[in-house]
Amino acid sequence: LKSADLAGVMDGIRFIAPGFNTMSVSGDRRPAVSPPSTTNNFAYRPGARLVFDTIGTGGSHCIYGWSRAQPWGTWSDGDSSMLLFKFSSLPRTDVELIIRAIAFLTERHTSQRVEVRANGRVLTTLVYTAAQHNGVRSLVIPRSCLRDGGGVLSLCFHYKDPVSLAELGLSPDVRRLGLCVLSLEMKPL
Repeated sequence: LKSADLAGVMDGIRFIAPGFNTMSVSGDRRPAVSPPSTTNNFAYRPGARLVFDTIGTGGSHCIYGWSRAQPWGTWSDGDSSMLLFKFSSLPRTDVELIIRAIAFLTERHTSQRVEVRANGRVLTTLVYTAAQHNGVRSLVIPRSCLRDGGGVLSLCFHYKDPVSLAELGLSPDVRRLGLCVLSLEMKPL
């Protein structure tokens, strides 16, 4: 691989995208991708809390489907997004995934459903409503997902209801928002 190439695993399928990291896309729709290198190997230490704001390190795990980080977090952009992690050591137990996030909801767009997959395995669908649009959600990642991935974990989020501010007539912003991730943590159970 060259530094301009992207390689990974998405939903259990290995992929290579030559030149992906040199793509030029206008505005905020530029992919939030860190090129594979010695400085970013997607390393993750179980129990570490990643923050997805402009000064946190969470963005280094974003592969696709994410907007630029903002002072409070990073918005998804599109129908799906992916995070990639290479565990420093394979946990001996299942892992609790703790996500602190805010769903994009308005008076006209009152719910957001997010299917969460770990290495291609559907874990759950998170449902956000006006009454429960933010806060902490937790779910279990079976150890077998990590074992099957050789300690590499792709977390894919599939948004059932993404919508842009432009579609709602609220602004010219065309990003199709679903979830703004503030922080993420994975703890062995």
